[in-house]
Amino acid sequence: MAHQDCRFYEQQYPEVDEVVMVQVRSIAEMGAYVSLLEYGNIEGMILLSELSRRRIRSVQKLIKVGRQEPVMVLRVDKEKGYIDLSKRRVSPEDLAKCEDRFAKSKLVHSIMRHVAETTGCNLEQLYTEVAWPLYHMYGHAYNAFATMVSDAESEAVFKRLADEAHGGNVPPVLSQAVKDGILVNIRRRLTPQPIKIRADVEMTCFAYDGVEKIKESMRAAQAAGTTACPVSMKLVAAPRYVLTTQTLDKAQGIEVLTKAVEACKAAIEGSKGRMVVKEEARAVSEKEERALEEELQAAEAANREVSGDTDEDEEFEEGMDVDVDKAGLQTALCQALRAPVASKAQTRSNAGRTVVVCRAQQQNLAAKAAAAGVSVPALLAAHPALALVDDRLAGEGTGKILGINDPSLFWAITIVFTIVWGVFYVSTREIDAASDRENDDDFGLTL
Repeated sequence: MAHQDCRFYEQQYPEVDEVVMVQVRSIAEMGAYVSLLEYGNIEGMILLSELSRRRIRSVQKLIKVGRQEPVMVLRVDKEKGYIDLSKRRVSPEDLAKCEDRFAKSKLVHSIMRHVAETTGCNLEQLYTEVAWPLYHMYGHAYNAFATMVSDAESEAVFKRLADEAHGGNVPPVLSQAVKDGILVNIRRRLTPQPIKIRADVEMTCFAYDGVEKIKESMRAAQAAGTTACPVSMKLVAAPRYVLTTQTLDKAQGIEVLTKAVEACKAAIEGSKGRMVVKEEARAVSEKEERALEEELQAAEAANREVSGDTDEDEEFEEGMDVDVDKAGLQTALCQALRAPVASKAQTRSNAGRTVVVCRAQQQNLAAKAAAAGVSVPALLAAHPALALVDDRLAGEGTGKILGINDPSLFWAITIVFTIVWGVFYVSTREIDAASDRENDDDFGLTL
């Protein structure tokens, strides 16, 4: 049998009761018109009554244009070219066989077509002299191609083809270039891929040297592997581990991995540990393998040593830096005293509380003033409360205290200054006391 859209086929019509693969072309009132993919796309018809065993409510839900369907041949009229087909009479066993045969035929046709295109030989001649004889000798050309994967078997197949199909002569189309092309395509597409087998377990050991015991158990599991089925064991995230192996024989791989799990379990339980099998040994797909690889990478990234979190606590400022030599003494003191206390407060979180740290607490103006050799009158003169009489401070020749001629004005200014200074002094003491209490709370002190 040839394959989809191939014009070269051995038989023009299928046999009655044969299950064939078709492609739906159109849907009509009487049924669906289809093309027989394995017989040169000749036309057939699936009767409406042969679509389903149940009552048909919607034909579109049962069959769609363009879909490939396995159907059974009911009647063949070679004179008129009519082929009646049935979809409802196909059993699940016949369905599986038809799909398997069709997949193999697709592969055979793909190899034949590629060889014909690359070597320049005639595709119809290649089918006639090579493919169809292999169908007759091996039941399907795919079986012959699967045998030709090894070098020794390939020569035996070519020799049998020449002896049984061509009377001991090599067919003309089977040149050395065609042979090499067939073998290259067969080995590229039919070389069996190793099957991945995997088992998931959880293992713990709380003994004194538990880590070493777990390592010994992992070594015992790996020792259970063979040359054809090597076993590896990896840590995903404690206490989860995975055992994996690759093999061409699925049954053998599952058997070897099961023995490895048993060896690991015996070793860890002998060391007063515990192991639970979460997933038995089974064949896994590429998708599951990619998911496991991503999980391993995520666990590795999470366990990788990183630098600790940076300390984001705000640093305490030691106050304003004043260059007494460059700036005037009076200007420097005024700037220090006029700095708003509230605007210099900083907040930080400590055990759910908010602690107010005042820069005024960290500044000792008296010590700075004494270090600079500043007298108390000069310090009082620099206070912002006396800003109202700054113009009077520059007065000359008045002969009065602070240059104020009016006694009542002098005493009014003195009283206002005393009140302002007292309020400022009391508020500063309250802020210092509150800060001391908060600091004592931080250090767990109680008075």
